[in-house]
Amino acid sequence: MSAPANDFNDVESEIGHLAALIGTITDIVFEMPGSDATMHRVGSLLWIARDLSERLVETTTVCNAPMRMAGGQRS
Repeated sequence: MSAPANDFNDVESEIGHLAALIGTITDIVFEMPGSDATMHRVGSLLWIARDLSERLVETTTVCNAPMRMAGGQRS
């Protein structure tokens, strides 16, 4: 585990890592043979978490773009 984020670039990166992790776990769950009600619920919740984390990545990228253009300084 790393230290808390120091700036918005760090937050954006950490959210990206989380999205990749959730996406990988989601893929693994749906590739597992057999299906029961519990795994179906787990898969559904992972799918939601994956989609939300991807939207967070998109949102932080858009929010961080003006700061990148201004040389990293908040206006």
